[in-house]
Amino acid sequence: HAAAAGRAKPSPDGAGAASPRRTAFVAAGFLFSHASFLRLAPYDPYLPWIFMGEELAHTFRLWTAGFDIYSPNLDVLRHAYRRENTHKFWENVDRAFATGGIHNALVNLTVQRIQHLLGWPEAAQPSQVAEAWLLHRKDQFGAGAVRSRDAFDAMHGIR
Repeated sequence: HAAAAGRAKPSPDGAGAASPRRTAFVAAGFLFSHASFLRLAPYDPYLPWIFMGEELAHTFRLWTAGFDIYSPNLDVLRHAYRRENTHKFWENVDRAFATGGIHNALVNLTVQRIQHLLGWPEAAQPSQVAEAWLLHRKDQFGAGAVRSRDAFDAMHGIR
């Protein structure tokens, strides 16, 4: 399997190469693949309004499901990460609920789900997660069945 992810700069070891370079992480704003990947690693519907942590969680799920992640060797797209005169994602969540700060409260909960699915020490055990419902259907939206969490950690230099 393969998924493509974006890069901000040319690859120093692959610039000018004819083929994309294998990379470690998915870029949510630059993800291209045949839609069939969603059958093997669907988006987790229990991570509503996620922003920080989305790419790590999706990278983990895609990679453990057997997908290799590639990026272009040349800078083909850029994203100016600022919009000074428009609403930001997190502001829209607050506006949708008509409550200031709700986005941060939601993130504080959903991040615990991501940490648990990734096996991080602070949330590795279900008892360490604030609310039991945060782990609803965790097996369906957790690690894939092709590669292990330990292999993911080793590839990414974690632990």
